[in-house]
Amino acid sequence: MALGSLQRETNQNRQPFGHSMNTKTKNQNLYNGKGFVTALWMPGWYELDQSIAVDQIADFCFYTDPVESLIQKAGAESRSPRVDLVFFNSLMTSRKSRVCKARVVSIEHPVLGALRSIEARGLDYVFLKGSGEAIVVNAEEDPGAVQTAGMPQIDDWTTTVTLADVFCTDDT
Repeated sequence: MALGSLQRETNQNRQPFGHSMNTKTKNQNLYNGKGFVTALWMPGWYELDQSIAVDQIADFCFYTDPVESLIQKAGAESRSPRVDLVFFNSLMTSRKSRVCKARVVSIEHPVLGALRSIEARGLDYVFLKGSGEAIVVNAEEDPGAVQTAGMPQIDDWTTTVTLADVFCTDDT
């Protein structure tokens, strides 16, 4: 199969968020395909999470479970009036996920403020603030413990991510 036809086939399988080709899928968040989508990034630590950065365009995995049940299970609080998606991490591997291509518009943490990126690789995660300051957080031995001197400890690392140009494939 030629690359051009493979790319067309892949693009035909993508639907705007909320418009799945699989009409039997439950737990869909209805979204009209316009504007922005709000997602929560809730770390599982241990290199189980997806790295994200402002202006990044990529395929991301999201849980298909109802958003409110995920927030309650994580013990996190929704800081947004409407949350459409929750980033998948492999902590709960029995959960189903959905792949969506999206552009990251903004990343916001209630204590750290605007972030440029979250690098979720290795034994420590790096939260890069809008100012350029890097906050190093342990992700292995003491998950969630701030390693950067002079920074207060943070109990909830749930981060609000604004996405645009969201197109999802069927649930997996």
